[in-house]
Amino acid sequence: MKESDKKKILKHFLKLNTKDRYLRFGFHATDEIIEKYLDRAFDGYGIDNMWFISLDLDKVVGTVHVALLKDRAELGFTVSEDYRGRGLGQDLFLRGATWAMLKGRKIIYTQCLSENDVMQHIAKKNGMTIVTIDAGEKEATLKATKGVMESYFQDAIFDNIALVDATINTQHVM
Repeated sequence: MKESDKKKILKHFLKLNTKDRYLRFGFHATDEIIEKYLDRAFDGYGIDNMWFISLDLDKVVGTVHVALLKDRAELGFTVSEDYRGRGLGQDLFLRGATWAMLKGRKIIYTQCLSENDVMQHIAKKNGMTIVTIDAGEKEATLKATKGVMESYFQDAIFDNIALVDATINTQHVM
């Protein structure tokens, strides 16, 4: 990912309010911690990947970070408050989970704080099993069986076909 993309993502993260930072990171992340987090995510080792949704050249409205671990992949999301309820979190989940499965990870994992109803909704919608670890934290896991993988790949293909169709339909003929 380009340095300019990293700067746009940093700007997105720094705009998150205190509650959203807590829901994303599991603690109250300061600006400095977020900058270090992005430095590590973009360190060039190729074991992590991050995608973002941008509605114009400078404004990121959602991200998914996929960390590839030895036997699983961990996903972390953000969607700007003004853009929630539009399915962006679901789209980001599908993108991240599909990439992790293509990289051979059979377990997709995400942390779900007890108060993060949206993350729990996305987890349930995607067939993840949610387990309570302690009073404040839950984790959601998805085992990438053949049927699950085929379903995600099919969704990804249909999403790409729809994107191409929408692009063609918005072209102006001179």
